Amino acid sequence: MRLVSEAPGHLFLDHESTDLKSFLFLGIVCGWDMSLVPSVGYATAFVSHDEWVEFSVDHQYQVEELVAEAAKNHLRQK
Repeated sequence: MRLVSEAPGHLFLDHESTDLKSFLFLGIVCGWDMSLVPSVGYATAFVSHDEWVEFSVDHQYQVEELVAEAAKNHLRQK
């Protein structure tokens, strides 16, 4: 129950997926650097204020899913 400036992080519960999406949108619009770290460490993401996202995953099938989703949404990949 603290401000983000006091504790720069937030734990989203399973039923708060809509809140997580809104928080990500806000961070992207405001140009914040954001790290997404799930409670189970299968994948992480870093959203840069320079308008790029870096994903780190544990399994090859996750890479294939991310590439397919990015292509479907016309996002550039490196």
